[in-house]
Amino acid sequence: MDICYAKLTVPAGYNRPASSIAFLTPPQSRTVSFPPLSNTYLTITIDGVPDSVAYGNLEYLMHIYATAGAPPGLDVLQDPYGGGGYQTVRLYLVDEAPLGKQQVPWTDLLEYACDWACFQAYEWPVKVQCTKGMFWASPWDYSGSGVWFWSEAYDNPLDPSDPTVTYYLSDAVSSISPNMDCKDCSGFLTLAFAALGHNAIPVRLKAQSWSSFWTNPVAGMGSSAMNDSAYGFVNWTHHQIAANSVLMYDSAAAQRLDLNGDSYYNPPASWVLGGYWQTGVPPSILGLVYGPSPPPLSQGLLFMDAMSYAIDVIK
Repeated sequence: MDICYAKLTVPAGYNRPASSIAFLTPPQSRTVSFPPLSNTYLTITIDGVPDSVAYGNLEYLMHIYATAGAPPGLDVLQDPYGGGGYQTVRLYLVDEAPLGKQQVPWTDLLEYACDWACFQAYEWPVKVQCTKGMFWASPWDYSGSGVWFWSEAYDNPLDPSDPTVTYYLSDAVSSISPNMDCKDCSGFLTLAFAALGHNAIPVRLKAQSWSSFWTNPVAGMGSSAMNDSAYGFVNWTHHQIAANSVLMYDSAAAQRLDLNGDSYYNPPASWVLGGYWQTGVPPSILGLVYGPSPPPLSQGLLFMDAMSYAIDVIK
């Protein structure tokens, strides 16, 4: 048996204006015995695939030569499945072993996650590019009102601390709605991280002792966030992001400035959670929260409440 040709074609996508082709190293020829009237399963190793997140079509050419026991005229079986010996399979390369609810990952989810983090390796770059890719290259627009893919049910309606969360991932990947709010975004992002092999949890942020807060200028996913006109001060009762330990990732809303006060125009990714909430003192507070009152009133410091969630059911 020979595999004499193999290539991986990675399609154009986020941060990749054109497709790319990697020609791979096929294995050496090998002899295989096929017992009569039974199946034989083989593991074939093809070297040279990218050592990073990637995806695309793996195409290979396989020849099978019958060296003994074949009827006359059937000594060369180029392709027992038809098609001239060429086989094509969809290949997904993840950064680490998939985790949690994505231990057996959904391939529809990997189409998004592997696109956004394509050619990235190791946790920090993978998560950063996945967050930015969801903001810039997803089919959804941020909308702060509505219920789409994230659903909470309470066994005890008087206790909001431990809901059963269902995420309708099949609806999300089929784009049944063009919109997501921050809960939808954080849920999808944490599942994408898990499919690529990295941990995160949805975390809901609120202001202590206040029913709502005003943001510094933000722009929602799907907006023209490189333009100043896309940014505005928004009044929110809460905001939900993905977080792992002290670092956070927000694919729902870009910020115009980073925590040093420099131009940023991107969704926050791998920012320290406390600093993301607020950094500095009035009148120069950076981060998500402007204060309890809108401009032109003065900025104000607010203490943060953070509540962690788990996605219990995926449908």
